[in-house]
Amino acid sequence: MRTPALQGVDVPEASGPATAALPVPATDPADLLPALLAALHRDDRERVTLLRPVPGLDGCVRDFLVVADSGGTDGLAGTPSVGRTLRELFGEAVADRVVALNRKVLVTGRPQREDLLLALDADGTLRTPPRPAGPGGADLPGVPGSRPEVADPDPRGVPPALALGGRAVRHRVAEMSHLPVAGLVVVLWRDVTDERAADVMRRRREERHRLLLEHAADAIVVLTPEGTVDWSSAALAELLGGPGPAAGATFARVVLDDDRAVLEDLLVRAQVAPGDRVAAELRVVRTSGEVRWVQAVARDWGAEPAVGGVAVALRDVTAHRAATRRLEHLALEDALTGLPNRRWFTRTLREAVVRSTREGTAFAVVVLDVDDFKVVNDSLGHAAGDLLLVEMASRLVTALRPEHAGPRAAAGPGAAAADVAVARLGGDEFVVVAQGLDAAAEGAERALADRVAAAATGRYRIGPVASHVTVSLGVVTHRPADDAVPDAGADDDPALALDGPGGSRRAEELLAQADAALYEAKRLGRARSAPFTRELGTRVQYRLDLGSQLHHALEHGQLELAWQPIVRLRDRRVVAAEALLRWRHPLRGLVPAGEFLPLAGEVGLVPALSQWAVDAALAQAARWQADGTDLEVFINLAAVQLAVPELDRELAALAAWHGVDPHGIFFELSEEVLGTDVPGLGDRLRRKRERGFSIALDDFGAGNTALTWLRRMPVDVLKLDRSFASSVDEERTRVVVAAILRLARELGVRTIAEGVETDAQLAFFADAGCDDAQGYLLGRPGPVTALRAGATPR
Repeated sequence: MRTPALQGVDVPEASGPATAALPVPATDPADLLPALLAALHRDDRERVTLLRPVPGLDGCVRDFLVVADSGGTDGLAGTPSVGRTLRELFGEAVADRVVALNRKVLVTGRPQREDLLLALDADGTLRTPPRPAGPGGADLPGVPGSRPEVADPDPRGVPPALALGGRAVRHRVAEMSHLPVAGLVVVLWRDVTDERAADVMRRRREERHRLLLEHAADAIVVLTPEGTVDWSSAALAELLGGPGPAAGATFARVVLDDDRAVLEDLLVRAQVAPGDRVAAELRVVRTSGEVRWVQAVARDWGAEPAVGGVAVALRDVTAHRAATRRLEHLALEDALTGLPNRRWFTRTLREAVVRSTREGTAFAVVVLDVDDFKVVNDSLGHAAGDLLLVEMASRLVTALRPEHAGPRAAAGPGAAAADVAVARLGGDEFVVVAQGLDAAAEGAERALADRVAAAATGRYRIGPVASHVTVSLGVVTHRPADDAVPDAGADDDPALALDGPGGSRRAEELLAQADAALYEAKRLGRARSAPFTRELGTRVQYRLDLGSQLHHALEHGQLELAWQPIVRLRDRRVVAAEALLRWRHPLRGLVPAGEFLPLAGEVGLVPALSQWAVDAALAQAARWQADGTDLEVFINLAAVQLAVPELDRELAALAAWHGVDPHGIFFELSEEVLGTDVPGLGDRLRRKRERGFSIALDDFGAGNTALTWLRRMPVDVLKLDRSFASSVDEERTRVVVAAILRLARELGVRTIAEGVETDAQLAFFADAGCDDAQGYLLGRPGPVTALRAGATPR
């Protein structure tokens, strides 16, 4: 019987006597073919070869003859193999290896299996590589005299090429099974290169995972659903400072008693949501008795046979928690005084609102700041100001909370709230809150304000200087009936209401009301306290509403300029006009600047309003210059604008944008701004004059006038305050005005009399030698269309 799968030949008788250990085959090879075919797996990688021993002259088997072959030996040898011996087909290295193994099979009668790394070099010669450990773990035969070098290792674990004697080769791994059958040897060949490579990768991954687990910073423990230890990493012992619970022991024994419920909850949550990570923080007890905080992250891998439980990663977070608590403490503490800061106080105020509602008690809030604190900083320096604040903080705490020796005792997020708490809001502003007051009693807040004022007011030694310091205070009282805060519920947890709309909103309102009362105390003359009242609240709300409307006016074109003529006295002709800011209010009509500029200063809108006015005035000046109207333009500058170092460049750029000749532009500044920094202000004004603008000093004589300013300041125009015009019938006024006008003429400074409202006033200034005049007698502020250059008023 013949089959295409195997090619065979008649087997010649062995020449020479057979050895006793290697009996001569008693069966025709053709009869073995059905059995061989049945033994083959149906895999195109399987090959079979039938070998018959060939004895040498001494009777010992020296070689094997290929009797039948399904392509395994043919493919390796690169030539037909049937009827040829192994030594004829392969080199000595391969032949010696296979012959020796086949002899062992015949001698022992036992099958043998080995992995053989076979290499095919560029000329097609089959070789066995040297003897490193092969991919399957078996030693491979070596080639005498060769020194291999592995090049470009493959991540699968099998080198793609080896260098043999300087020649590159390809290779494959063959699994060879040698079976003795009736004195013959059946060799089954199977290409297992990919399988061996996969096996190597699997072992490498397992080893890598083992090393990573053993050297990971986090301890890992696998727990059964009941909480017993199934497996743990080496890092658990390091975390616990000694051996952890053994397999089968309860892990909860190393958890602090108070946190065992946390562990149970963690395991339950992990098992309820398999595949999800759940986390918790709990405390474990080290073998030394030390308690450490750990973050536990659990995931249920019970459905995975390789794990079979809940894997819990444990990380020591003790130091992190301590650092976080310290940062939280610092975040709630004022760095300068050690008092609680604004953030701490805001939360305390919310707690006070909730407590007041629950207990039916009242509490009072006192906000105070140091009178003329800027003077201390400007005259003695900011370090001196800091010393004053630190000393004041100490006095407040000592007087209001005598049970605490220092201000730092009041700070800290975990401290219980006392009846009286002191905090620093920022700058020179402090705040006191007193809780637990009798809601029905009157005057408690006034008594508190007196205590605060008495503690803070007095003589302070700041370095070498001793100074008397006063404070202004604003007081507001909250009673349960003032606001309804939702109850926190059955859990009796104030935190449930703290951040709700009730507590937070009311706390913010109280602080705003206390600030409003403080502002009122300062307006009334400082060194006093003012309570918050309904009337004050109404005024505050009016200012807030008006401030909001003023923002709207700036954004929606409700601002405009009114122009008041300036008349030359020698010929009563209009030679200039002053730009005056007005607000066209939709309900109140035209509002003069004097009514809204103080409010604009409170809400920080003065710079924006002044910038708008300058821009609009320059635009009008450009139109006048373009149509030949010969009018000078006077524009008021605010103090905040004069403080801008680059103002001269900004004004020059704006004038260039509008195409205005700066020689016709006069910028007015009030005499009130001169007392701060005369040398610095003089330099800034000179830079404006260098760019072609002129400078006018407004309201001269209204304050503490220093005539030396006329010498030190680069002034082109002097505008006499309206108080001179209103009192020209007094001899002293006439003498002073005459002296000022004479001095101005000698200095080459032009003069303008403001507030001229009668013919007598006009005649006086004209006779005294004043250059120009301005006032209701000569023209009220009005629209630009009412002005006519060169016209004679009236």
